[in-house]
Amino acid sequence: TIALLLSMLMILSMTAIGFAAVGVNDYKVVIEKPLDEVRLFNDLDKFFVTGYIAANQFDEIDWIEISVDGMTPLRFIKGTTNFNAAVSPWKNDKFEFSFTVDPEIWSIDQTDADNDYAIIVRAYIDPANPAYSDQEKFDLEMVEVLYGYATAYDIQITHPASNLVVSSWSNDPLIKGWIKADEGDMLESLVIEVQEIGQSGKVTMTLIDEASEFVTMSNDNYYFEKKWDVTKAGDFRITVNAVLDVDESVNDRPLNDSQDVKVTLNPNYQGDKDEDMGTYPAAPAVAGKILKSYGIPNNVGGKNLIALVAKKMGPGTDFNGIAKTNTVQYKAAITDFLEDQLGVTNLANYDYVKKTGGGKPEAMGNGNKKVK
Repeated sequence: TIALLLSMLMILSMTAIGFAAVGVNDYKVVIEKPLDEVRLFNDLDKFFVTGYIAANQFDEIDWIEISVDGMTPLRFIKGTTNFNAAVSPWKNDKFEFSFTVDPEIWSIDQTDADNDYAIIVRAYIDPANPAYSDQEKFDLEMVEVLYGYATAYDIQITHPASNLVVSSWSNDPLIKGWIKADEGDMLESLVIEVQEIGQSGKVTMTLIDEASEFVTMSNDNYYFEKKWDVTKAGDFRITVNAVLDVDESVNDRPLNDSQDVKVTLNPNYQGDKDEDMGTYPAAPAVAGKILKSYGIPNNVGGKNLIALVAKKMGPGTDFNGIAKTNTVQYKAAITDFLEDQLGVTNLANYDYVKKTGGGKPEAMGNGNKKVK
């Protein structure tokens, strides 16, 4: 009997220690994204609502729900497919959640006079600690939804650069890079091809191909890497091909980037074989910075300048045949294009107020926060 009592006391002691991370008053739901504003292209565009539920490891989330502007919430019950897709397993004192928000479902419309919306995420938590009562927690975030923003689709190889020195053929270098797409787009294919320049054969490395490997994109870059089994010195061309399912109503969007690499062997080489080269933004991002520097909004006189730049870009991320790695000429070509679109010979001479009759830039959708 004494042994049993001691055993029970030990279990209770261990249990108390196990629940110390999140106390009875520390349970909470936190929306991390979006904060303040969401930038969309049109009503067909979607966005993510992400965050976490602060809880302990063996607690259970009975349900989680999301609603917009007091509309009937969408509730996902524990054990269902939708719940498992929305809520990740416990890690580091929290359960992370992610919802894909379709503006049409929640009557979010770019014609609304008031484009501020209240996003609410609510969860019901069943603590494993018997001393804690059930917890129903929520978080609310007021978000301004802005339209007319074209996504700066981009892909870039960040490693290797033009010269790759290896100390041994057994040390496989990494091919690394990133992809930028619209939130909610699906990355359905990602393939790396390596071909020795002047030779017919090539090595193909498939990173994403099957449905189980598809990646739902966010507004953050998607980073990829793959070991390259390089076995000889020479000149090689690395090409990365990606395919994005943008929307059911439009064709899939291909992206590609290439890098010519000279490989040499030096057994005494001590450098970082995986050091990344610089980042080179694609034309839409460069155009956005140019316009901002001159105080010109992205949308002028019914023209979405960023969207026009994106349409002009290609193949890959070239602009008028100039690679984005040639930063000076790349920026100059984009500047020339913007000047043509605005009918000026120098962007510095573009008088926004005179051309638009005095309208404020934020009313044109350049991303400035409205003054309430």
